[in-house]
Amino acid sequence: MKFPYLAKASFLLIVTLLVGCQSPRDARIQANATAFAALDPLTQDLIKQGLFDLGFTRDQVFMALGKPNKATSVETPEGLSETWVFKNFIAGDARNVKFGASSPAQRGPVRAGTNPTAAAGRNTAAVSKPGEPGIDDMVGPALATLYLDLLNGRVISARIEG
Repeated sequence: MKFPYLAKASFLLIVTLLVGCQSPRDARIQANATAFAALDPLTQDLIKQGLFDLGFTRDQVFMALGKPNKATSVETPEGLSETWVFKNFIAGDARNVKFGASSPAQRGPVRAGTNPTAAAGRNTAAVSKPGEPGIDDMVGPALATLYLDLLNGRVISARIEG
């Protein structure tokens, strides 16, 4: 008689785990499902990969990268100029940052770090016992700060520092 209760509990646990496994990017896309569905397939693919391109709107950048750590804005003769700052951005060699053409069919994504471990250094903040591997032996992705410049709500430039 306890089997149906156990089956129901197991089913609820599995459903809860599956729903809880949704990535933050997937959650942002789902929260903006109507806007996402209206985008061309290439733009959708870039957002799903956490990438962006010139001309992306605020909403598209938000779906791809999330909320910036800092945002500043100033009114200029050309319109509203904003800078979005993303700290601890996983980046590789700055030469990997590429912008595509204005046509969605021709543009290439900004790929900040196609090989993030190549430019990574050693972390010597932690000390391990002699002869034992520790945190200082690990190589992780290089972290940098991404600056996105937007004009009238669209990405016009990007730079990575650090």
